[in-house]
Amino acid sequence: MASRVEIEPLKCKHYSANIRVDLPDNETIYIQVAGDNRNPSIREIEQNDWEPEDGMDHVEGDKVYEVACRIKELLEGMYQ
Repeated sequence: MASRVEIEPLKCKHYSANIRVDLPDNETIYIQVAGDNRNPSIREIEQNDWEPEDGMDHVEGDKVYEVACRIKELLEGMYQ
């Protein structure tokens, strides 16, 4: 059973979504989802005030975030 499955907060200069899975006995698994997307994720827009003129350099893409969310859901079902 996992005590926590989370998509980590966005950091500056990133390209990916990072998932952290805390397992019993102080074990941790990290999963990184990365890709080349044309559009920013909703949390990139909301948290970092992304604007079109900012471009996609060091930006989490919408599909990357979507895949990370689905992986998180699967892991929550497995470990919780």
